[in-house]
Amino acid sequence: MRPSAPLDGRTALVTSGAGGIGAACAHALVADGAAVVPMGRRHDALERTQRQLTDAVPGSRVANPVLFLASDEARFVNGAELRIDNAQRVSSL
Repeated sequence: MRPSAPLDGRTALVTSGAGGIGAACAHALVADGAAVVPMGRRHDALERTQRQLTDAVPGSRVANPVLFLASDEARFVNGAELRIDNAQRVSSL
């Protein structure tokens, strides 16, 4: 079990989260304890990013949005408190 982190219990949606700045934001959020849903257009890139994040931060919660949105577990996204619009801004929900 990892120690408490500043974003424990928070959920973040990261647009363009499969590469570049979006993936870097997702990594920083996961490292600080947030549950992360990286969003993007390419399923293969999202799966790769999901693997990289969970490998880098054991015990992290990273959802594959394609599989996640079709699952019963999707309800945790309703509690999202932070949204990273990679092309524009960071906003609190």
